[in-house]
Amino acid sequence: YASFLLGCGRLADVLGHTRILFWGLVGSAVAFLACGLAPTFSFFLGARILQGIGVAFILAAAPALVTLATPPEMRGRALGVFQMGAAIGFALGPLIGGILVDWFGWRAVYLFRVAPAMVLILLAMRQPRLELKQLPLLQEFDIVGTFTLAGSVTGFLLALNRSRELGWSSPVVLALLIGAVGCFASFLATERRVSAPIIDLSFFRRPAFVVANLLNLMANCAMFAIWLLVPYYIVNLP
Repeated sequence: YASFLLGCGRLADVLGHTRILFWGLVGSAVAFLACGLAPTFSFFLGARILQGIGVAFILAAAPALVTLATPPEMRGRALGVFQMGAAIGFALGPLIGGILVDWFGWRAVYLFRVAPAMVLILLAMRQPRLELKQLPLLQEFDIVGTFTLAGSVTGFLLALNRSRELGWSSPVVLALLIGAVGCFASFLATERRVSAPIIDLSFFRRPAFVVANLLNLMANCAMFAIWLLVPYYIVNLP
């Protein structure tokens, strides 16, 4: 999801945000079903990757659709409602998920979400299309930038994940780090060269933009650390 989010945002500008939202919902529904019925861990992992791509499609399109559907003076409030919906989901999700795991097992957490996803697909099909001016795909979509960024993020995460077991001097970890650095360097070079980059690097010259994103990064690091550790403490309670 992190690897493809920026690329999917640009793809939504090119192909249309409603279309990208629809296909993100379809991909998520298929991924939920595949996760719930997965016969092996490898199959489950592949389904989770598909789920991440579906989430990238959805999160790339949904905020833009909220923005397009509201006049400028109402967009702050509309985006606040949108974020409130996500916060309510984060609050209720663990509670509902815990009940499902306790009553039916872990597969129910994924199978339960197939029906809501199908309902959202039907609702998305009935909504009017709210799009920016669509651009020629081959001329305006930065395919190289999308996949080099995805390769960089994936390589760094895999290296960090495998380093504990294999050690930082392992050839596998070193190869992942070198590949990630190479992909990121290629991404930066591509973004400076193309006419329609995935992200305009000049944004990083704006202090407000940099500070806002750093604060968001720190907040998410704090939240994910809590979400990771608290379940272990709860499971080990006498």
